[in-house]
Amino acid sequence: MSAQIPAAAGVVGENHTAGDPFGQQRNRLLSRLIPPVEHSYLQHDELDAGSTLFDGSFDWHSAVHAALCLHILTRQTGQTRFVEVFETKNRPGAVAAEAEYMRTVEPRENPYGFAWLLALAAERQTTAGRDDLAPLAAFAETRLRALIDSLDRDEARRRVLIDSHGNLTWALIRLHHWAGHTGDTELAGWLRQRAAEILFDPETDAVLSVQSELDSPPREFFSPALMRLAAIAEIFAPEARAAGHGHTAGEIADYLTQRLPAALQVEPVRDPQTVHAYGLTFSRAYALWHLGASTGRTELQQNYVRLIQDQVLAHPDFDQHSSGGYDVSHWVPQFGIIAIDQSRPEKGQPEKSQPEDSQSQRSQPTPRRGGQTAAEVG
Repeated sequence: MSAQIPAAAGVVGENHTAGDPFGQQRNRLLSRLIPPVEHSYLQHDELDAGSTLFDGSFDWHSAVHAALCLHILTRQTGQTRFVEVFETKNRPGAVAAEAEYMRTVEPRENPYGFAWLLALAAERQTTAGRDDLAPLAAFAETRLRALIDSLDRDEARRRVLIDSHGNLTWALIRLHHWAGHTGDTELAGWLRQRAAEILFDPETDAVLSVQSELDSPPREFFSPALMRLAAIAEIFAPEARAAGHGHTAGEIADYLTQRLPAALQVEPVRDPQTVHAYGLTFSRAYALWHLGASTGRTELQQNYVRLIQDQVLAHPDFDQHSSGGYDVSHWVPQFGIIAIDQSRPEKGQPEKSQPEDSQSQRSQPTPRRGGQTAAEVG
């Protein structure tokens, strides 16, 4: 199986394709991230051995976003071989069995893993034209809504401040996109109301500082202040531009700008001290893309490009042969693919390209390192 994607035909210059901040370099970046995603998804790891679809990538949520990335890669390249990797586990009866298994992992996968499941189900419908994951998505949506509705103001605020799996902001973003994908106006209205109550909470606003986060030693994979602002950008700015939703686009942009340092410059994470810190550069890049789009601050999107280029090309410490080993390779490359996908021109229109001949990157299952628990790895 090829690990390379050739450059798209008709690209003009290394970084100057019309509408694409990466230009011809996009395929080079993706090519570096593909092998560990395929490798990890195909494993049969111990922690979720009872899962039919998501038993690889060390843990359930990482296998879910590995499957998501396989579908994104098919959309971005036009190559069906990536979706075919997912189909190796999607045997008859697999979805029904997974629906039962989901009930057993809810205590540790709601909201994080269930939020990723919604993204996978939407991408699969878009890219492969398949709605076979609909029962899983329906369960995830129901349980996410129940969780969010159960939170009082203080608990919701506490969860927005979490910098890892329990982060509530990420679940709100994914529910927003799921509502848009399905055209569910009732879900969209509920989401807007709950997101406004949670994300615009003055007490949350008072304790979250982008600059303070950037000045603190990173330990986890989310920056809560940046992600909260990115969620406001993703959820409310498009509606403000459409008018009739209580805020103008200018008001949303002003709200975000007032909370971003005037000379904001996010640097790559160097020498990560924890397994989770390896993914922070990509998640910060994700946030910067959406903040730049909503505020009109092009330097934020330029910062996004530099962060991704640095982590993928200059410091590619994310595959199973790197210093972090499988603890890093089973999830960090997926964050990279998802971050890169945010800036894809004309999302949903795959470019047609043929794989170059190269050695298959599939390999035998890799044992997890050091007896770490699911809470200690991505």
